[in-house]
Amino acid sequence: MKVLYIAHTSDNEGSSVALINIAKGMQGRDIEFAVVCPDSKGTIVASLHAMGVRVFVPRFQYAGFYVYPLTKNPLLWLKRMLGIALRELYGRWYLLKVVKVFHPDILHTNSGACALGWKIARRMHIHHVWHIREYMDKDFGLTVIPSNRAYRDRLLSSNNYNIAITQSIFKHFNLRPVDECIYDGVIDSHRAVGDAPSFGYPYFLFVGNIIKAKGVDALVDQFLSFHRSDDRHHLVLAGPYDRDPEFYDSLQKKIAAANDSDYVHWLGHRTDVYELMRGATALIVPSYNEGFGFITAEAMFCNCLVIGRDTAGTKEQFDKGKDESGGEIGLRFSSDSEMPFLMHLAANSNFDEIKKRALEVVLNNYTIEANTQRIYKFYEKVLSQH
Repeated sequence: MKVLYIAHTSDNEGSSVALINIAKGMQGRDIEFAVVCPDSKGTIVASLHAMGVRVFVPRFQYAGFYVYPLTKNPLLWLKRMLGIALRELYGRWYLLKVVKVFHPDILHTNSGACALGWKIARRMHIHHVWHIREYMDKDFGLTVIPSNRAYRDRLLSSNNYNIAITQSIFKHFNLRPVDECIYDGVIDSHRAVGDAPSFGYPYFLFVGNIIKAKGVDALVDQFLSFHRSDDRHHLVLAGPYDRDPEFYDSLQKKIAAANDSDYVHWLGHRTDVYELMRGATALIVPSYNEGFGFITAEAMFCNCLVIGRDTAGTKEQFDKGKDESGGEIGLRFSSDSEMPFLMHLAANSNFDEIKKRALEVVLNNYTIEANTQRIYKFYEKVLSQH
């Protein structure tokens, strides 16, 4: 069996981590695989090379995202659309060349946002597996080129087989019985977690991109409210804040106006996220529609309490955990105003039993080993189709 994976980004995002974990889990199995990355700028290429994985990287970046540009400036919109079109043409040419060299049985596209693999698979009559990690419209407010309806039609086309990372995403696109829901392999069960950092103060933690879709503004608002009655805890945010500079600046001004700048800390991208989780009073997940939520499962693995918005992938993890363990595995909120109460609860109560149940659920469902075993069996099913 030969599989060619197609990445839509080389950046260190959740989808990239998932792809690296798939590669880890596939090594040693009866499978030959390689990965195509859109450029060499991100961390994924170096990580794959370090594992001994064959990686194809073009001279120029191909079109990883097939969504309309989010800008109200018509000239800028046209310019970006032209860029997408040119990189799309280049990407088709490059991937076609790679396919003719590697001769895969399956093209596996790592994100629903990229259509390049689907197009080449149809042209070359190769089985295509589409890993659907996002709602597109529901979470990021995106419209896929040429339309969301056309995108759904592609998902349901012949010779295409889908893996949804949650039941919620599976239902959102009305996927077929031949498709499957396979939870991401978030955890390497053999990985050791180091000591927590010594900041000198207790803290709540946020991990992720500093963008509006992640609910960071709601978290900051509610932490400022919480801080009026708790001057011990700080808020620590780990993640890049250059994706939306205007949004980041607005948060800084809001915090400064409340005279709480000394209590909110922006760490940027970090490689010690597990250690940060281990030391936190709780990880807070305020995302409005998280596809799955790597950080939720990772925090539970690190024995960190999770306070999460009761929607989408976060809710699905909580619900699955409750069904399997008989009790809650995190603290849920539906409205922003509930966050301060849950922060006080986390700061002043013992949640060892919840954290213990959460760890058991994670080890039973979200390990790399379990994920890659299910994906491998899915490949076998795909290849048996005519």
